Amino acid sequence: RGLFNRGPQVKCLKLKHKVRTVGDAEQLALRTGGNRHTHRRKCACAACKEARDLGCEHPHKCFDKARGLLKSLPEKWNPLLNKPEDEPERLHEEDEGKTLFKSCLTTTGSLGDAFRIFADGDECPRTFAPDTTYPEEEEIIAYTDGSAINCGTKEAAAGAGVYLEEGDERNISLRIPDEVGTTNQAAELVAA
Repeated sequence: RGLFNRGPQVKCLKLKHKVRTVGDAEQLALRTGGNRHTHRRKCACAACKEARDLGCEHPHKCFDKARGLLKSLPEKWNPLLNKPEDEPERLHEEDEGKTLFKSCLTTTGSLGDAFRIFADGDECPRTFAPDTTYPEEEEIIAYTDGSAINCGTKEAAAGAGVYLEEGDERNISLRIPDEVGTTNQAAELVAA
Protein backbone atom coordinates (compact mmCIF):
# COMPACT_ATOMS: atom_id res chain seq x y z
CA ARG A 1 0.00 0.00 0.00
CA GLY A 2 2.77 2.44 0.93
CA LEU A 3 4.63 1.49 -2.23
CA PHE A 4 2.28 3.66 -4.29
CA ASN A 5 1.88 6.51 -1.81
CA ARG A 6 5.49 7.67 -1.58
CA GLY A 7 8.39 8.57 -3.79
CA PRO A 8 9.31 11.29 -6.27
CA GLN A 9 7.37 9.75 -9.18
CA VAL A 10 4.18 9.39 -7.12
CA LYS A 11 4.54 13.01 -6.00
CA CYS A 12 5.07 14.10 -9.61
CA LEU A 13 2.07 12.05 -10.80
CA LYS A 14 -0.15 13.75 -8.23
CA LEU A 15 1.16 17.32 -8.40
CA LYS A 16 2.38 17.82 -11.96
CA HIS A 17 0.52 15.25 -14.05
CA LYS A 18 -2.66 15.68 -11.92
CA VAL A 19 -3.34 11.93 -11.85
CA ARG A 20 -6.48 11.41 -9.75
CA THR A 21 -8.24 8.42 -11.33
CA VAL A 22 -7.45 5.10 -12.97
CA GLY A 23 -8.35 6.76 -16.28
CA ASP A 24 -5.74 9.47 -15.68
CA ALA A 25 -3.10 6.82 -14.92
CA GLU A 26 -4.12 4.88 -18.04
CA GLN A 27 -3.72 7.92 -20.30
CA LEU A 28 -0.28 8.59 -18.85
CA ALA A 29 0.82 4.94 -19.06
CA LEU A 30 -0.14 4.81 -22.74
CA ARG A 31 1.92 7.92 -23.61
CA THR A 32 5.02 5.80 -24.35
CA GLY A 33 3.37 4.01 -27.26
CA GLY A 34 5.02 6.18 -29.92
CA ASN A 35 8.02 4.90 -31.87
CA ARG A 36 10.06 8.06 -31.10
CA HIS A 37 10.00 7.50 -27.34
CA THR A 38 13.25 6.50 -25.64
CA HIS A 39 14.05 5.65 -22.04
CA ARG A 40 16.40 8.61 -21.74
CA ARG A 41 15.83 11.60 -19.50
CA LYS A 42 15.90 14.02 -22.46
CA CYS A 43 13.66 11.98 -24.78
CA ALA A 44 12.44 14.19 -27.65
CA CYS A 45 9.07 12.51 -28.22
CA ALA A 46 5.93 14.67 -27.95
CA ALA A 47 4.70 12.94 -24.78
CA CYS A 48 7.96 13.59 -22.91
CA LYS A 49 8.16 17.20 -24.13
CA GLU A 50 4.61 17.79 -22.91
CA ALA A 51 5.42 16.20 -19.53
CA ARG A 52 8.55 18.32 -19.14
CA ASP A 53 6.43 21.43 -19.92
CA LEU A 54 4.37 20.46 -16.86
CA GLY A 55 7.57 20.47 -14.79
CA CYS A 56 8.21 16.71 -14.81
CA GLU A 57 11.93 15.95 -14.61
CA HIS A 58 11.74 12.23 -15.51
CA PRO A 59 8.75 11.62 -17.83
CA HIS A 60 9.63 8.01 -18.61
CA LYS A 61 9.86 7.14 -14.90
CA CYS A 62 6.44 8.72 -14.35
CA PHE A 63 4.97 6.79 -17.29
CA ASP A 64 6.46 3.59 -15.82
CA LYS A 65 5.07 4.38 -12.35
CA ALA A 66 1.59 4.95 -13.82
CA ARG A 67 1.87 1.58 -15.57
CA GLY A 68 3.02 -0.01 -12.29
CA LEU A 69 0.02 1.43 -10.46
CA LEU A 70 -2.31 -0.07 -13.06
CA LYS A 71 -0.55 -3.44 -12.93
CA SER A 72 -1.18 -3.55 -9.18
CA LEU A 73 -4.94 -3.55 -9.82
CA PRO A 74 -6.86 -6.83 -9.96
CA GLU A 75 -6.92 -8.16 -13.53
CA LYS A 76 -10.57 -7.36 -14.18
CA TRP A 77 -10.05 -3.67 -13.28
CA ASN A 78 -6.79 -3.09 -15.16
CA PRO A 79 -7.61 -1.12 -18.33
CA LEU A 80 -4.22 -1.99 -19.90
CA LEU A 81 -5.09 -5.67 -20.16
CA ASN A 82 -6.99 -6.92 -23.17
CA LYS A 83 -10.67 -7.36 -22.66
CA PRO A 84 -11.72 -11.01 -22.61
CA GLU A 85 -12.99 -12.08 -25.98
CA ASP A 86 -16.54 -13.25 -26.13
CA GLU A 87 -16.72 -16.98 -25.76
CA PRO A 88 -17.47 -18.81 -28.97
CA GLU A 89 -21.05 -19.84 -29.51
CA ARG A 90 -21.88 -23.04 -27.72
CA LEU A 91 -24.83 -25.36 -27.95
CA HIS A 92 -26.96 -25.62 -24.84
CA GLU A 93 -29.55 -28.33 -24.56
CA GLU A 94 -33.16 -27.52 -23.85
CA ASP A 95 -36.18 -29.81 -23.56
CA GLU A 96 -37.06 -29.67 -27.24
CA GLY A 97 -33.89 -29.73 -29.28
CA LYS A 98 -30.91 -27.46 -29.10
CA THR A 99 -30.76 -23.69 -28.90
CA LEU A 100 -27.70 -21.72 -29.97
CA PHE A 101 -26.69 -18.75 -27.82
CA LYS A 102 -23.64 -17.10 -26.34
CA SER A 103 -23.50 -17.71 -22.62
CA CYS A 104 -20.78 -15.13 -21.96
CA LEU A 105 -20.80 -11.73 -23.64
CA THR A 106 -18.77 -8.59 -23.22
CA THR A 107 -21.35 -5.83 -23.20
CA THR A 108 -21.27 -2.09 -23.59
CA GLY A 109 -23.90 0.52 -22.90
CA SER A 110 -26.25 0.79 -19.95
CA LEU A 111 -27.01 -1.87 -17.38
CA GLY A 112 -30.31 -2.56 -19.18
CA ASP A 113 -28.34 -3.45 -22.31
CA ALA A 114 -26.63 -6.25 -20.38
CA PHE A 115 -29.83 -8.22 -19.80
CA ARG A 116 -31.00 -10.75 -22.35
CA ILE A 117 -34.61 -11.84 -22.64
CA PHE A 118 -35.35 -15.08 -24.41
CA ALA A 119 -38.72 -15.12 -26.14
CA ASP A 120 -40.33 -16.71 -29.16
CA GLY A 121 -40.08 -14.59 -32.27
CA ASP A 122 -38.13 -11.44 -32.95
CA GLU A 123 -39.78 -9.25 -30.34
CA CYS A 124 -40.44 -9.65 -26.67
CA PRO A 125 -44.23 -9.75 -26.29
CA ARG A 126 -44.22 -7.67 -23.13
CA THR A 127 -41.73 -5.34 -21.49
CA PHE A 128 -41.05 -5.35 -17.81
CA ALA A 129 -40.01 -2.13 -16.16
CA PRO A 130 -39.98 -1.38 -12.44
CA ASP A 131 -42.42 1.18 -11.13
CA THR A 132 -40.22 4.18 -10.42
CA THR A 133 -42.99 6.49 -9.29
CA TYR A 134 -43.02 7.23 -5.59
CA PRO A 135 -45.68 9.01 -3.58
CA GLU A 136 -44.72 12.54 -2.71
CA GLU A 137 -43.28 12.75 0.76
CA GLU A 138 -42.34 15.64 2.94
CA GLU A 139 -38.67 16.56 2.55
CA ILE A 140 -36.67 16.05 5.71
CA ILE A 141 -33.33 17.69 6.39
CA ALA A 142 -31.13 15.67 8.73
CA TYR A 143 -27.63 16.53 9.90
CA THR A 144 -25.31 13.60 10.58
CA ASP A 145 -21.84 13.31 12.02
CA GLY A 146 -19.50 10.70 13.37
CA SER A 147 -16.09 10.95 14.96
CA ALA A 148 -13.51 9.06 16.98
CA ILE A 149 -10.84 9.92 19.52
CA ASN A 150 -7.61 8.15 20.46
CA CYS A 151 -7.66 6.09 17.25
CA GLY A 152 -5.27 3.15 17.26
CA THR A 153 -5.09 2.90 21.05
CA LYS A 154 -6.90 0.83 23.68
CA GLU A 155 -8.71 3.99 24.76
CA ALA A 156 -10.19 4.59 21.30
CA ALA A 157 -13.86 5.55 21.27
CA ALA A 158 -16.23 6.54 18.50
CA GLY A 159 -19.70 8.02 18.34
CA ALA A 160 -22.33 9.11 15.86
CA GLY A 161 -25.34 11.36 15.85
CA VAL A 162 -28.34 12.45 13.79
CA TYR A 163 -30.03 15.81 14.35
CA LEU A 164 -33.26 16.89 12.68
CA GLU A 165 -34.44 19.89 14.72
CA GLU A 166 -34.67 21.12 18.31
CA GLY A 167 -36.75 18.76 20.44
CA ASP A 168 -37.35 16.20 17.68
CA GLU A 169 -37.70 12.74 19.22
CA ARG A 170 -35.80 11.26 16.27
CA ASN A 171 -32.58 13.10 17.23
CA ILE A 172 -30.09 10.49 18.37
CA SER A 173 -26.52 10.15 19.55
CA LEU A 174 -24.79 6.89 20.29
CA ARG A 175 -21.46 5.32 21.11
CA ILE A 176 -20.18 3.04 18.37
CA PRO A 177 -19.52 -0.50 19.71
CA ASP A 178 -15.88 -1.60 19.51
CA GLU A 179 -16.90 -4.50 17.23
CA VAL A 180 -18.05 -2.02 14.56
CA GLY A 181 -14.75 -0.15 14.68
CA THR A 182 -13.53 2.84 16.58
CA THR A 183 -12.46 4.91 13.60
CA ASN A 184 -13.70 8.17 12.13
CA GLN A 185 -14.73 6.33 8.96
CA ALA A 186 -16.83 3.76 10.83
CA ALA A 187 -18.49 6.49 12.89
CA GLU A 188 -19.30 8.56 9.77
CA LEU A 189 -20.83 5.50 8.07
CA VAL A 190 -22.98 4.64 11.09
CA ALA A 191 -24.19 8.24 11.25
CA ALA A 192 -25.10 8.30 7.58
